[in-house]
Amino acid sequence: MEQLNEIHLIGRVGNVRLAQLSSTKAAKITLATSYMYKNRDGAVVEEVTWTTVSAFESSRIKDLDEIGKGSILEVRGRLRQIKYTDDNGTDHNTYEVVARSLQLIPSEMLHPAQSI
Repeated sequence: MEQLNEIHLIGRVGNVRLAQLSSTKAAKITLATSYMYKNRDGAVVEEVTWTTVSAFESSRIKDLDEIGKGSILEVRGRLRQIKYTDDNGTDHNTYEVVARSLQLIPSEMLHPAQSI
C-alpha cells in the first residue's frame, strides 16, 4: 500500500531532549522552519513555524547526540495527530513529525540567499 503521509522539512534546531528507552535512544526535537515573502506594501515578512519532531535511533537515524541547538537539520517522516484532554476537561489537538530519517546539513551547503 502506498504511503500518503509524508513530510519533508529543513530547519534550525531549537531544543533537543534525549531519552534512553530500554535498548534504543529517543529524541524530542523542536525545529524552526521559515518562509519569507513580500506583503502588499513590499515589506519582507518572515513567517517562522515551530514543529515538534520525535526521533528514535535506528538504521536510518544515528548519532542523536550530535544534534544540537542551532544545527540545520533535514527531517523526513510522517505527520501524527495527538489528541488529549487537559485537567479542565478541554479537548486539544496537536501535531508532531515522527522522523523516518534525519540528516545534519553543514551551513556552508546552504545557498547564501537561504536563511533558515
